[in-house]
Amino acid sequence: MTTPASASEPTGGSGSVTNALSHGLPMLVIPLDADPPLNAARGESLGVARVLDAAAATPHAVHDAVSRVLEDARYRDSAERIRGEIAALPGPERAVTLLKRLATT
Repeated sequence: MTTPASASEPTGGSGSVTNALSHGLPMLVIPLDADPPLNAARGESLGVARVLDAAAATPHAVHDAVSRVLEDARYRDSAERIRGEIAALPGPERAVTLLKRLATT
């Protein structure tokens, strides 16, 4: 039996951040590559993530940061708000419509 996640701990790539937000999950982001620091900073500014530098990511520091994300409802509230925004985006059918329009012009 699987249990729903309460938070996510991605490395900050666009796919993992978008996936977490599409499920309304707050995050602890530990950026490791090129674009993750930008994604991490944006998540922090939106109130959906805490950011921890990889060099400072001791077990104690990770535990403390995750605990704060889980205990402060503002992270979950912000992530759920963005989940709603993502859900309201048009689906692939909109892209098909636009591509057809483009092909006929």
